Amino acid sequence: MREEGYVCSVFKHLSYFCMKLLFFKKTEYVII
Repeated sequence: MREEGYVCSVFKHLSYFCMKLLFFKKTEYVII
């Protein structure tokens, strides 16, 4: 789970993609 944060910190210009990724991750956890 730390990998996503690391990737987001490295590719700050992809913050929008990171937010979507984190959103889907949270939704996935909620579904499970």
